[in-house]
Amino acid sequence: SSSAASDVYKRQSDTIADMAGAIAEAYYGADREMKDIALSYLDLDLLDIAEEFERRFVLPNSHK
Repeated sequence: SSSAASDVYKRQSDTIADMAGAIAEAYYGADREMKDIALSYLDLDLLDIAEEFERRFVLPNSHK
């Protein structure tokens, strides 16, 4: 049905937007306030994962 096709396209668009946002943040950076607002939507488990990812992969490369 057309509704099922529209759901597939929406999920694909969401994924493309997520990837574009990640690339833009890696290239341009993001201010702390914007990050804090985004992180405030995560539950504690996801927040722990995001913080660990930043410690392991983002902070060591922040000298670029």
